[in-house]
Amino acid sequence: MELPQTTQVTEVETCDNSHTSSSAHALHRLLLPLTHLSHRSFFPGNAGHINYDRLCRGRDELPPKTDKITTQIGTVVGFHEYTNENSQSNVIVILAHGNTRPTRFMKDLLSSLLDCNIKAVVGRDFVGYDTSSQVPFHNGALEIAAHANDTAILDKMTDKYPDCQFILCGRSVGTFFWAGQLQHPKVIGAIGIVPLTSPVAVIQNMLETSTPALLRHSILRMTDFSGFAHAVAAATFPSNYTSPKLPGFATKGFEIEGIDPGVQGKQVVLFPSQDDELIPKGNVEDLRCRLEKAGCKVELQWTKGGHRALPSPFQLREAVDLILRKE
Repeated sequence: MELPQTTQVTEVETCDNSHTSSSAHALHRLLLPLTHLSHRSFFPGNAGHINYDRLCRGRDELPPKTDKITTQIGTVVGFHEYTNENSQSNVIVILAHGNTRPTRFMKDLLSSLLDCNIKAVVGRDFVGYDTSSQVPFHNGALEIAAHANDTAILDKMTDKYPDCQFILCGRSVGTFFWAGQLQHPKVIGAIGIVPLTSPVAVIQNMLETSTPALLRHSILRMTDFSGFAHAVAAATFPSNYTSPKLPGFATKGFEIEGIDPGVQGKQVVLFPSQDDELIPKGNVEDLRCRLEKAGCKVELQWTKGGHRALPSPFQLREAVDLILRKE
């Protein structure tokens, strides 16, 4: 497959509704170098740090039917369709990849999903990955674009396949996709793989491993890494930004603080990793509690293999079957 053309950059109009103080703005300016580093660590595709040439050399692709659409805020989102020719099912899985590589380089996961009792897998590429347009990450633009892209993909698929139902599946940062769209009436359930509910743990790991020793020493003289990571996360991905082109949505700092109404009785299967170096186990338990409080049925299955862990094909088939039994 040909490599994607240079990704276009789409400006996103945003409004600050946070009433941030002048001292907070001053802190943001001081943290600016770390916010750029955090953006690159958390979303390397949007930051232009995905090496597609290396991915093509080191990993097999699963050639898809690729297309793209333009959202209501002007961003372009790419998606890939993989059809299960032997299935008579009316269920489609929409997959949101993690931050290290786009959909077409996730052959193992795609193949396992296609072996389930489903009609197709549709992979949507996150902002800035593959053919999805990049956006500036400041002033909440990245989170607004992510929500616009996720909504547009789901709307596109429900229009294209009006007789189908949908299971949402997200790996790592793909959690924000399924958790934010679970209330859609055509969505019957979700699968969360190494579910991530906040950027703080990723940013803390980056601060502990990627910052110069002198800077680390200076940080620890002022505070601990956890407290500093919260400050950097808030500066990188601010809350309470809106866009006039996307009414009804305000940024949450890429934090899953709650689950929207309309998910009562829907089945969610979570596959966290026991030895995940980025996600504390408490975060997974908090996510389960929020889902159950909203009325979801939650199945939790621990895997092994760190943050790159994937459920086995058998586990995925069981997860899909469990969701289908709820219907």
